[in-house]
Amino acid sequence: MSNQSVKTAEVAGRLRELRQMRRLSGTALLELMARNGVPISRVTLSHIETGRRALLNVDEVAAFAKALNVRVEWLINGEGVVCQTCQDVPPPGFVCLDCHRTAAEDDIELVTVNVED
Repeated sequence: MSNQSVKTAEVAGRLRELRQMRRLSGTALLELMARNGVPISRVTLSHIETGRRALLNVDEVAAFAKALNVRVEWLINGEGVVCQTCQDVPPPGFVCLDCHRTAAEDDIELVTVNVED
C-alpha cells in the first residue's frame, strides 16, 4: 500500500456524482473495489462520499478510478476527460454504456438522401 494520500474532500463529490451517473449502487461499487484488490466497507464508502474521512490513499483512488472507468487525474482534480471508454464524446447516434452520454445534437451530422421512384 502506498504512503501517499489525497484529501477526500477533493474527490468525494466527484466520486458520489460519478457513481450515481454510472447507476452503480454502493454495494456494486464495493464489489468492484474488492475485485480491484482494495476492499472497503459500506461505512468507509459512506464516509468517503460525504467527506467525513479526511484522506484517501493512492491505492484507494486508483481502485475507485478503475472501478468507475475514469482517469485518476480526473478523480483527483476534475480536469481532463471523464470516461475512458468514449473520451466524453460518444459517436453520433450512440450511447456510451459506461457513462451513459449521448452525442450532443450539435455533434450529429445529418445526411439527406434523395430517393427517386
